[in-house]
Amino acid sequence: SFNIYPNPANDKATIVFSSDKEEAYRIRLIDITGRIVIDNSYTSITGDNQYELNLSTLPKGLYIIVLQNADAVLQNKIIVQ
Repeated sequence: SFNIYPNPANDKATIVFSSDKEEAYRIRLIDITGRIVIDNSYTSITGDNQYELNLSTLPKGLYIIVLQNADAVLQNKIIVQ
């Protein structure tokens, strides 16, 4: 699982998650129409990971954050104010 804070968010949100190995992962932010507005790839480290999303250019509304690696696809909701 992963957490997002603050939620609701204004300009920035932080995604935190733990990983048991170094591996590639993707973070996608999808708006309510299904359009991907952010799509970034990274490599996690073993242990706690943290990634900051810049939301300052996005319209207010509800978004879905998708965290995906080779083993799983996790989703969470975030509100941008």
